[in-house]
Amino acid sequence: MDKSNLILSEILAQKVYKSVAVLDKAVWQKVNRALVCKSLAELMHEMLITPSVTEIKNGITFFKLDTDVHSIAYHFRAEHKSLDYWYIHPGSICKTENDKEVGLNALDFFTEMQQAIGIKPHTLTRFLEEIHRTLYADCYLEHKSKLNADELADADYQQIEQHMTGHPWLIMNKGRVGFGYDDYTRNAPESGNEIKLLWLAVERSHAAFNSMKDVSYEELMQTELDEELVCEFREILSLQALDAASYYFMPVHEWQWNNKLVFLFASEIAVKHIVPLAFGNDAYYAQQSIRTLYNKTLPGKHYVKTALTILNTTLYRGLSPAKLKMAPVMAAWVEKKLAHDIFLEQNGFSLLKEVATMSYSHPHFSKITGGPYQFNEMLGVIWRESMTGHLKPGEKALTMAALLYTDGRGKALVQSFVEKSGLSTERWIEAYLSAYFKPLLHCFYRHQMFFVPHGENIILVMKDYVPVRVILKDFVEEVQLAPDTYKATPEDIRNILYPIPEEDVTLFIFVDIFVGFFRFLSSLLSVNLGYPEEIFWKQVAAVIVQYQKQFPEMEGLYKRYDLFSPEFKRFCLNRFRLVTFGYDESSSVPAEPPYAGVLGNPIADFKRIKEQEEIAVEVYN
Repeated sequence: MDKSNLILSEILAQKVYKSVAVLDKAVWQKVNRALVCKSLAELMHEMLITPSVTEIKNGITFFKLDTDVHSIAYHFRAEHKSLDYWYIHPGSICKTENDKEVGLNALDFFTEMQQAIGIKPHTLTRFLEEIHRTLYADCYLEHKSKLNADELADADYQQIEQHMTGHPWLIMNKGRVGFGYDDYTRNAPESGNEIKLLWLAVERSHAAFNSMKDVSYEELMQTELDEELVCEFREILSLQALDAASYYFMPVHEWQWNNKLVFLFASEIAVKHIVPLAFGNDAYYAQQSIRTLYNKTLPGKHYVKTALTILNTTLYRGLSPAKLKMAPVMAAWVEKKLAHDIFLEQNGFSLLKEVATMSYSHPHFSKITGGPYQFNEMLGVIWRESMTGHLKPGEKALTMAALLYTDGRGKALVQSFVEKSGLSTERWIEAYLSAYFKPLLHCFYRHQMFFVPHGENIILVMKDYVPVRVILKDFVEEVQLAPDTYKATPEDIRNILYPIPEEDVTLFIFVDIFVGFFRFLSSLLSVNLGYPEEIFWKQVAAVIVQYQKQFPEMEGLYKRYDLFSPEFKRFCLNRFRLVTFGYDESSSVPAEPPYAGVLGNPIADFKRIKEQEEIAVEVYN
């Protein structure tokens, strides 16, 4: 072997070794146990499995789960929490075969439970692909050097973002189907890698630029590109005898260019409707959603959300031309709707607006009626406001998802915040609920406007380790209105939205806040901090009561949309993938996940106290 080939061979060997170095046996066993634990909890919550109770002792329930294989069973201990959520003791999970303990493996678990759950073979195959990828990402996170909870409490926004472990509800929460190993290490948020955007020139007659009224294309480019780079772009076009004035400059993700655009837009590239220019000068970090990028070089610049046609969690992460067209319109309308609201201003509630978008429809796929949606969402971009302009001196921001983070020692980040703040857990939670929940209640009742404010969509603003307010992002695709408000809304906005059934209005609080976030937070507080769930939910009830007393003129709405109702429909996110929808190539974005049965409302018992006006309300100021 000559010297050059030897060097290449050594480089390849090093690269291969690096890709498997994270797959340590002990780490593999650890992440598999954690995923089996999560799977048991979520499948029980969604009533997809019903293990038998073998014993109840000191508040601990002992379970046995039979599988499709007669000789294989799972045994574990769990504590029942609010919202029919079971906290499973990870170390108690034991798999037996012919009554002998054998090793845990999340992939085996779903194969052994296929018939019991009702998973079709095609769905199971694709699901296991996502599970493999999720497990690899979990190993990667375990392998990398991480800050502990106390250190993370003092870390910056991006350091915290890079420690996040994925959606708390979805089992296959880091699938990223489409990425290879190099793609993963370059583009996943946990890699901490810097990303640069590739800029294209797209012919204006074939593209669409949309923006809020006070943002022009020229002004946007002045903020996003320096003059030297613009001159370089124009020179590239001039050398090809192309008029720069006939083109928009558009950033795309390098992965999207290499894996989708250069092949599937080849006809447009060949005739110079699309012209590759150069990489931009700014470095970006990937956020939890992967396709949204934070400008590391100049944090005051816009977030850039790019089309990225990978399957992650439930969707291919493209950008629909129809939604791109409406995003700035909706952002402006929501801003105007909430403007001059004294209560929201006093509580510091703010929005990161989608100020501009650009899209390019595929000349062939867009003409096919009923084709898979992802083929029409491959080339688009959103420019969103940066959070840095929303922060005041002494304030710090973090993703609200971080409140569910627990470090390798088992210490929760929220515990570190409480300790460093000098407050009691109760006072800290009061501050948090005041900052997060109260403004959303006001949007819900006063404006009858609903969002999907889960952990990743909320930026929590802290001061001295205490939550003081929130910033909502990524809201334009998810905002909805109550029926009466919907009917009274201008037609151009109604055309963007879809009507919500009257009976489903309260689900925006029950599902998106109670089940989607408080379910996990209340359990974590109970297990890790010894903070009783009953106290947490009483505090939630107290915030609602305080709000309703402050605005008695809306009493009719409080009865109509009763947040103290005894039960509500059970929303099933994993059932949607495993049983209902699978991996069907749909012509549209998959519909809402299914419901199954009902859940008891954890604050329903406080209705009697509410009526007697005996709930003590003491909100930290």
